[in-house]
Amino acid sequence: MRPGRGLFVCLLILLGACASSEPSRVRGTGTGPHAGLMGEIWIVHDPDERIARALAPFDDGWESAGAVGRWRRSGLRLVRVPLEQLRALRSSLTTGGQVSVRPLGEVPAWTEFFEGQDLSEGGVRLDSGFVALDPGRPRLLVRAWSEPRIDGGEVVGQIRVEMVPQHHLGSRDSRQIQFVPIQETPVVDEGLVFERLLLSLPVRTGEAYLVVGEAPEVDWHRLIEEPAEPEAETPAGKSDSTTSDGEVSGDVRFPRSPGSMRPTLGEALLNAASYTVGSRDERAVIVLIPPAPAPYSLLGG
Repeated sequence: MRPGRGLFVCLLILLGACASSEPSRVRGTGTGPHAGLMGEIWIVHDPDERIARALAPFDDGWESAGAVGRWRRSGLRLVRVPLEQLRALRSSLTTGGQVSVRPLGEVPAWTEFFEGQDLSEGGVRLDSGFVALDPGRPRLLVRAWSEPRIDGGEVVGQIRVEMVPQHHLGSRDSRQIQFVPIQETPVVDEGLVFERLLLSLPVRTGEAYLVVGEAPEVDWHRLIEEPAEPEAETPAGKSDSTTSDGEVSGDVRFPRSPGSMRPTLGEALLNAASYTVGSRDERAVIVLIPPAPAPYSLLGG
C-alpha cells in the first residue's frame, strides 16, 4: 500500500472512532460546592395569604411587558429575592411544611421539574383568555446551561434558565402535590406546551427567583395594608367540602381567584390543593438559586 493511501485509511479509522463515541458538551466550568443552578420546592400552608404578605415587598412589577408579564397574567408570578434574605423567608413560610432541595446543575434538555394535580375544571385562564383542556395535569418544564458574560472586563459564567408550562396528558395516580426528580427525558411531546409562555432568563448571582401561583387581579401590596383574617375553624369530624362518605358537597373553594371561578394556569399548577376536596390551602413555591460567578472556559472541567 502506498504511504499516502495508508495515511488516508488511518484517518478514516480515527474519524469513525470519534463519530461512534459520545459527543462532548461545550460548557462553562464552575467552582464551589454547587457549581450550577439549585432548585427548591416549598410546600406552604397558607390559610391567611401568608405568601402574599411575605413576598409583597419583593413584587416590583419587574419586566411586566414581556414574557414575565405574560406569566403574571396567566397566574405565574415571578419575584426576585436577595439571597441574604432567602433563609429567613423560607423559615417564615415553611413552618410545619415541606422543603425539597435538588441540585439542577446544567440540564440542556427539557426536563420535567414540577407537576400539579389533576385538572378537573375543564380548562384554565391564560393571559389570552380561557382555554379548554382535556383531562390531565399541568406541569413545568425547565432547562438550564451556562453561558459567558463580561463582568469588569473578565469573562465569567452565568446561568440561563428557560421554563415553559405544559399540560401533561399522562395519568399519575396521586392526589398530592409532587416534586418530580430531575430526569433528562424528552418530555415536550407528552402534552400541550404553552409556547407563548416560554420564559428565558439569564439569572443573576445574588438573587433567588421564586415562582408563585397567583391570580393577576390579586394585589399583594393592598393585602399588606390590611390586617390578616384569622383562620376559620372547621367543625370536628367534618371537612370543608366533603360529606361523611367522601363525596364532594359542592362547595369546593377557589380562594385565589376572586374575579373568576376558573383558576389561572399558575394556580392550577402550584395551588392545586386549593382546588380539590377539602381545600387544604397548600401552595407550592418554586425557588431557583443561581451559583456564584465563576471563570468561564470552553474546555470544560
